[in-house]
Amino acid sequence: MSVGADSLMGHLDMSKLLDKETLERSRVKNVKVEYIYGEPKDQTSDVFYCDGHGHNFVAKVTYKDISINIYCDGEMRFIHNGITVRNNSQLEEAGIFTDSDVEKIDTNQWMNNPWFDAYLDYDKEDSKYALATFMGEDHLDMVTGDINEAVKQATEWLIREATV
Repeated sequence: MSVGADSLMGHLDMSKLLDKETLERSRVKNVKVEYIYGEPKDQTSDVFYCDGHGHNFVAKVTYKDISINIYCDGEMRFIHNGITVRNNSQLEEAGIFTDSDVEKIDTNQWMNNPWFDAYLDYDKEDSKYALATFMGEDHLDMVTGDINEAVKQATEWLIREATV
């Protein structure tokens, strides 16, 4: 089943995601991870979070007074089992239920693919974090196709930059 907007917000078990040193620092630093659609299990690929063409908010990683918002960006279009898939609501019809199903999609059948990216969210009036603004938010350019990797990158950035 694809991720739905009516799912509950979840929290990530960081021990499954981060290396030992980063995990220990995150515990000490109180990094909070919130998933808009609930914690992912076997649906970590960007295709499960792509709701058409756009910029879909999927997770927030927070430390101190700053957060990194993770979005599923871009347009998705591929053909699988004779079905053209453009958003996550069409995945089941195409026979795609898990990350392993995504890996079976013929690479020649992809026209457009989505991705996860990170955007800094903080008090812009009183902060040392000033980056290039993209679509009204500060773009960190942490592109990946896996939600767990996106959260890991955001967590590592927060721990590294916010402790300086």
